[in-house]
Amino acid sequence: SCTSANLLSTLSKQLNYPKSHLKFIFKYYCRYSQSDYLNLMRLIHALNLINEGYLDNFTIETLGEKCHFNSRTSFYRHFKKHLGVSPSQFSTLIE
Repeated sequence: SCTSANLLSTLSKQLNYPKSHLKFIFKYYCRYSQSDYLNLMRLIHALNLINEGYLDNFTIETLGEKCHFNSRTSFYRHFKKHLGVSPSQFSTLIE
């Protein structure tokens, strides 16, 4: 799975820039740390899957796994942080 640390290391090697410099640039331009940005992209993927009916056949836990969150707790925490409700509350709201 793609982690922010792996991504940052790969970019650092390919671009020949120190990781600390890349972290600064990323946060300056994106206004997110690279890990927060990656989690946000994972959540957008989760929302797209929900809109496509993923939860009609699968559980919220498998949705978190499919979107590469490390644990159910991590998925719920980030979901609620960015959307203000838990994944189960969100799925109820869109029905």
